[in-house]
Amino acid sequence: MVDIWSQPNAYVMPYNITHALTRGRLVFRHQLLKGLSWNLLSIFFLQGSMFVTGIIVARMIGMEAFGVYGLMLMTLMTLTGVAQGSSGIVATKFVAEGLADKPHRVAGVLRICAVATAIGGICCAIMLWAGAPFIADEVLQKSRVEPYLRLVSIAVLFQVFIVYQHGALQGFGAFKRLAIVSGIAGFLHCGASVIGAAVNGLEGAVQGLVVAAIGRAIVTSFILRQTLAEHGIKRSSSMNKEEWRQIWTFALPSTLAGYVTLPCLWAVTIFVARQTDGLAWSALFLVSHQIKQAVLQLPALLNVVSFSALSRAKGQSDKVGFREIFISGFVISFVFIVLIAVITAVIAPEILSLFGHNFIEGVTLLRILLLAAVLETVANFTYQLVQSRGSMWHSFFIILVPRDVGYLVFTVAGVTIWGLNGTGVAYLASHAAGLLLTLLVLRLTRFSVILNSSFKLKST
Repeated sequence: MVDIWSQPNAYVMPYNITHALTRGRLVFRHQLLKGLSWNLLSIFFLQGSMFVTGIIVARMIGMEAFGVYGLMLMTLMTLTGVAQGSSGIVATKFVAEGLADKPHRVAGVLRICAVATAIGGICCAIMLWAGAPFIADEVLQKSRVEPYLRLVSIAVLFQVFIVYQHGALQGFGAFKRLAIVSGIAGFLHCGASVIGAAVNGLEGAVQGLVVAAIGRAIVTSFILRQTLAEHGIKRSSSMNKEEWRQIWTFALPSTLAGYVTLPCLWAVTIFVARQTDGLAWSALFLVSHQIKQAVLQLPALLNVVSFSALSRAKGQSDKVGFREIFISGFVISFVFIVLIAVITAVIAPEILSLFGHNFIEGVTLLRILLLAAVLETVANFTYQLVQSRGSMWHSFFIILVPRDVGYLVFTVAGVTIWGLNGTGVAYLASHAAGLLLTLLVLRLTRFSVILNSSFKLKST
């Protein structure tokens, strides 16, 4: 039997786009809306709590101290992403596909993710703890942040396990439970950081990150065990050679991508912090990106829901369903991101003033990032086709490395010309390039086969 999902030389007959969009609306309502509704609650609890926490903590500890807090938060996110490798996306993809026809392999995939995550988390935590003096003195050139870096190393050890567990729950389609986890996580993040800041200032706020990571790891682990039990998945079976090949040809380039993407993002943050007004710039940089991320959350969550559904459709060889899920999700994401980005750009000064009067200086940067968010949404949704095709080596060399290294290079040049706003210009340019490169990869791999309902092969 020919695997049409991995056939680069397949071609298709044209289809009626109006009919596809009409069917796409029905697919959205029946297959995506339920998951998206629960993910909206996840946004409200998790991202809402981060936004509120930022406002309260910034007002409590001041702009420069909040800049240090932002550096610690970015460091935690970066090391967590590096330590987990690609375990989150691997868990989502292979759990969703395995449930369709190989449920007995799901536990094996999760075992691989757990072991890889544990090794990565322990290594990164040890390196950050031991390297804290060097990072503080030589990299950041701010020796007073050393104790905060050691606190973050503890948070990394727990935060890293959340990623693959979260990915597994997405693969199971357990979006209601993810909303519960996000609600608890949001409460912990806000409560621990605010109470910590009130009791012990900046150090207490960073300690709050540690408490929140520990609590969220415990809750997520409990929820995942419940989900596994409900699906009757009790122990892992041995993985055959072909299944190992599929996992590692997907996981290895995805992991390497994390070693490029996240360090480049962290390097940009460090570069900003090392400027003359670095801590104030870091605060503006963090707040602008937090707001941009909040705007991106609904498209990102729809992306998560649709990728789980797309993986399940692929596992069932449902080409029609795959096409309709993709088209409906893409159109809805695009319309939403344009509307919310325009509204947010108009009221940007009012939003920034919530953090403090001085934060209004970041209004231009925020508006540039909102424009970039539109391109990023289109690129991220289109990128699902690359992931579904399994063209991860193409993705690594043609899309991710040029985009992320370009962001770092553009930032160095942009800051010289436009100051802090140059980081926004660099972000916009790099994601515009990323979108074009994603389309190039899809053309190179001739992926149009899965967007059409009727096809035939040139050769079998």
